[in-house]
Amino acid sequence: MLSLSQIQQQAPSVFAEHPWQGVSEKYSFLPTSSIVEALATKGIQPMSVMQSATRIPGKSAFTKHMIRFRPEAYTSRMVGGVYPEVVLTNSHDRGSAFVIESGLFRLICSNGMVVSAGTTQSHRVRHMGTSIGEVLDATYRIIDQFPQIESTVAKFQSILLNDTQRETMAQLAMGLRWDADKVPFEAARLLQSRRHVDNYKDLWTTFNVIQENLIQGQHISRRARVVNRSFHSTRAVASIDSNLSINRGLWEIAETFAK
Repeated sequence: MLSLSQIQQQAPSVFAEHPWQGVSEKYSFLPTSSIVEALATKGIQPMSVMQSATRIPGKSAFTKHMIRFRPEAYTSRMVGGVYPEVVLTNSHDRGSAFVIESGLFRLICSNGMVVSAGTTQSHRVRHMGTSIGEVLDATYRIIDQFPQIESTVAKFQSILLNDTQRETMAQLAMGLRWDADKVPFEAARLLQSRRHVDNYKDLWTTFNVIQENLIQGQHISRRARVVNRSFHSTRAVASIDSNLSINRGLWEIAETFAK
């Protein structure tokens, strides 16, 4: 759980006191910090936060940010090795409305996922007459959908994939992050597990392995690169938009295999 001071240190735009310059008269300013405080009083605590970077001087206090919340009722309740979470994104520079959607946090690798709109409904609250109550209502609607996510995770766990299916899934996942002419390595690398518990071939485990390799990136030692010059390291995904897009897309790919 994050304190307000920790959030402010990692994402100062959460605590903007006014919007970025140039917003219209219809823009209704509601600082994300007020939502954080309101949710905390309801037992829905912030667990992690990230903020978009900008090269525009002075704009860093207003850019897009993403906060992941966990209701107290789910702090000790895991589903398939993950905690259900509420994912909130917003900005104070006209770049984003309040977007509230479902997510999962995998404790074993400290990695967050986002569930696609095909599984649960996301909610957008525009900055036009926006109230704290609207955002809280949207948050509770997301929490009400957690049992549906649990059911989907259980379904993923029950489906075994053959090697061809796993390789196809990895190949499709590559396209979520890289263009076809810019892929840094073969898709099979996305199937390389980082721990023994991920050596299973069910859909859920395969999804998690691919997601971790896509989002966290892969570090290849200098020695390995000397042996094989086709080996390349990849950085972790730092962009909020890319993080969300990759996660949603990968979940949709997993759903197609579940069908």
